[in-house]
Amino acid sequence: MADLRGIRRRIGSIRNVRKLSDAMKMVSTAKFWKYQTSLDKARAFTDELEVMLSHAALHVPKKEVTKTIDLVLTSDRGMCGAFNHVLLRSVSPSSPRYVIGKKGNDFFRSEGSCLERDTSFWDDFTSSSINNLYSKLLKLAAENNCDGIAVNYMAFSSFVSQKPSKMLIYPCYPDAPAGFHEVDIEPNPAAFFEEAIHLYGKALLKQVIFENLVSENAARMGAMDNASRNAGELIEKLKIKYNRLRQDAITVELMEIIGGTEALNE
Repeated sequence: MADLRGIRRRIGSIRNVRKLSDAMKMVSTAKFWKYQTSLDKARAFTDELEVMLSHAALHVPKKEVTKTIDLVLTSDRGMCGAFNHVLLRSVSPSSPRYVIGKKGNDFFRSEGSCLERDTSFWDDFTSSSINNLYSKLLKLAAENNCDGIAVNYMAFSSFVSQKPSKMLIYPCYPDAPAGFHEVDIEPNPAAFFEEAIHLYGKALLKQVIFENLVSENAARMGAMDNASRNAGELIEKLKIKYNRLRQDAITVELMEIIGGTEALNE
């Protein structure tokens, strides 16, 4: 009977875990679609800026990028499978880094190449905080003799596939689109390009931040779905074990009753 009580308690605790994983999946699903909408809007804006910048890029010489400061986007919370592990393993060991997220902070805690570790960015990030982050990265790049800014993030491919990626967000010289007609820029193409390239860099930063959030929540949805499924399978196995033990206990009790009755009849 003690074994039966233990199995009942275990089934109850696993059911509670399944309720938790189901709730986390629902929250992640809502966040996924929220950030997917924001990502679609950010991409549309970036695409328009890219066309504008491609006109201006024809009037200025390209700068060669030999060294970048790398922004690494990790999450604050776990429960998202190998999301953070895969991303962090893809980061270049030689580039100076600016790390966002508690998981990245824990991973690079003993690393000397981290210029800064920000563990509060995700608490309440806004367009203003993204612009401030871009300005801070520009300053750190200049102080550390870096030619550009790159972002390490998880690109969203599908609900079951997110891939570690690295995108250069400054400086960018986008190619002219198909059917392009050169446009004259007056009075100062170089000054216009200098303004446009930073506007484009901020837009790209915003885009990759939202894409990383989309990937994070997709990974968490998958992890919680697997957890709920595994919990259900384990509950079914425990139910079978419980029923077998209960049947054995009933059989033993019946045998004892029958044996006792026969003894009395004798």
